[in-house]
Amino acid sequence: MHAKKTSILGIIAIGLIFVVLAFVDFQKPFDGGNDVNVVQDNVVVAPPTISKNDPYLGPADAKVTMIGFIDFGCKSCASAFGMMQKLHARVPDAKFVWKDLPLHAEILPNVRLAHYTARCAQKSGKFWEYAQMVFQEGGGTYEIDFNQIAKDVGVNLEEFNSCMRSKFPVEVVEKNLEDAKERKILSTPYFYINDTVVGGLIPINQFQKILIDAK
Repeated sequence: MHAKKTSILGIIAIGLIFVVLAFVDFQKPFDGGNDVNVVQDNVVVAPPTISKNDPYLGPADAKVTMIGFIDFGCKSCASAFGMMQKLHARVPDAKFVWKDLPLHAEILPNVRLAHYTARCAQKSGKFWEYAQMVFQEGGGTYEIDFNQIAKDVGVNLEEFNSCMRSKFPVEVVEKNLEDAKERKILSTPYFYINDTVVGGLIPINQFQKILIDAK
């Protein structure tokens, strides 16, 4: 009887361990950027339309455009964001466009707010500085004082708060989510360089070669 009771307790303990491990794994943000140059099956290769509201670096009429779908809740997206800025310095005649794709918003509520506030910082011409600071502070995976970040990077706080009360940030972020859904993009970061699709991160020199070859 004692052995049977011990066996049952052992099974229960093993079951609890599996439950805990599953919970811990679920809490980890899904980081699609760990796969290098993985193009998902059935993804739409044609690049998405660039809206007048999409933040970008470089000339508006560039012959080569790199569009990045980025998520503040994705750890490798912080690297992708920094890489896009470095590529802008290396290939200044190319255009680098940000597209919001907050895939982690369901499990990390601050992620969606990070995207909304970044778009409101854009109203003051401080999108890239603001996004950089958000990534440095954890990218929406932790509690962040978004107003303080806005103040630190020189955003007009009155305009910032007015924007947050408007429909603008929700509309532009949701539009980008729809674009990604139509293209069956399920991970971040995800890039379009003209008609070339790159899923995940590859070495910066390879990105630079694709940009130069596309001219």
